[in-house]
Amino acid sequence: MKQPSPDQAPKAAACPAANISVVLVVGILLSASLRVATDPAPRRALTWLLATCPNRAFRDGPRAVQEGTMACEMTHWKSAECLDALSAACAEAGDFTSAVKWQSQAVKLLPPGDKKRLRLYRARQAMYEFRNPYRD
Repeated sequence: MKQPSPDQAPKAAACPAANISVVLVVGILLSASLRVATDPAPRRALTWLLATCPNRAFRDGPRAVQEGTMACEMTHWKSAECLDALSAACAEAGDFTSAVKWQSQAVKLLPPGDKKRLRLYRARQAMYEFRNPYRD
């Protein structure tokens, strides 16, 4: 199997049908986040994977919060996508108050007219309000 490049890893992690093992994706994302210290995308993708992976063995809420916080700091807390991932991480770590807070902020940062993501973000916010983490 051909290993995707670090810039392809976030796409692979986001695609549940990708024919790549979770372990390989985590390794690629960790490597990319260390090599491309100015790009929040690998950290955001790693956050999402560690927070929402359907396989419990690969979820790590505290690490996801750490990575998500770094991604948000890199974007000066102005990226809806990074805040969405951090929110999922907080929920996985059991901090639903923070999950709702960051998801609410993510909703506010969505571009006007982005109805599809608005519905998705609000649905996840409702899950966090009911103290349920999100699974991808």
